[in-house]
Amino acid sequence: NRILRSVLLRTVQVLKIRKILKKTNPDIVITVLPGWLPFLRMASVGINYKLVSTDHNSYERPPEEPMPRKQYREKFCYQKKADVVTILTEADRKYINNRLGNIRVLPNPLAFKPLDVVPPKKKIILAAGRLDADYCKGFDVLIKAFAIVCKHTEWQLQIAGTGSTEAMKKY
Repeated sequence: NRILRSVLLRTVQVLKIRKILKKTNPDIVITVLPGWLPFLRMASVGINYKLVSTDHNSYERPPEEPMPRKQYREKFCYQKKADVVTILTEADRKYINNRLGNIRVLPNPLAFKPLDVVPPKKKIILAAGRLDADYCKGFDVLIKAFAIVCKHTEWQLQIAGTGSTEAMKKY
């Protein structure tokens, strides 16, 4: 029953994807879910586009933590169904070697300049949430508990959030 339901659900999903592909007629489809590559190919029989699989997870693993079978299948079997596979590092390219065809290294761009020296960590507990209803998020309980703890520690409590002016005055 469970297997039949799963096959039926997947078939419905493939048909929905096919409908979208036919309607939009894309030049390129990009997926970040390699497990969906076979279904994308099934959905696109007779529809011409380039399929790009972008993988933001490392391929190389330490010997004591081998890649799970499912993940191995997705990375090295399903990714073969893509026209192009983008990966993050040259180290991954070396590890993959010739097991996949069309590989492109596309590192994550940084929107900031990396630090040369990591600043020392501060001892801060950050609580974030809506401030309108302290009983809802429990900030009132947190403040009471921290009042006891702060006498014996260097840690600071910072609360971040938005709310009404009246709620802000409580804190």
